[in-house]
Amino acid sequence: MILLRNKNVLKQFLDKCKPAVSRRTHFFVAALIWSVVGVVLLRKGMSWLGESEQYILVLPAFLIGMGKSYFILDGAAQKVADRIGDMQEKTFLGRVFSLASWLKIMAMILLGVLLRKLGFSGPIVGTIYCAIGWGLLFSSRKSWKCVLRR
Repeated sequence: MILLRNKNVLKQFLDKCKPAVSRRTHFFVAALIWSVVGVVLLRKGMSWLGESEQYILVLPAFLIGMGKSYFILDGAAQKVADRIGDMQEKTFLGRVFSLASWLKIMAMILLGVLLRKLGFSGPIVGTIYCAIGWGLLFSSRKSWKCVLRR
């Protein structure tokens, strides 16, 4: 009985420590994450293309990124926006993405590390990074629209 009471006290304490934010803040954080990650990947990809003087690969990277944005990332961004829209006000900031989305983010980070560690050439890695970066940056518009509407 005492253990159960202590568990409830601990849960209440932890609930008070969680940063609870508004839906608007969730939309802003989601848009910011999509945008910042997109810019960072674009910058890194451009640096790899620049080292190999293969800037011509930027065009196919952007076309691939647009395709990824329209066919994959826009749907994911819309799911995030719908999920945030269904949240109550003052929800834990970490819920900006679902657990499945956080796991996908971690998997993508690990794949990026693996891609570099496997020794693929700069132009290949640069093109992939530019494509993904542009796709993320372009799809961030879904979240930015939600920020502006609130």
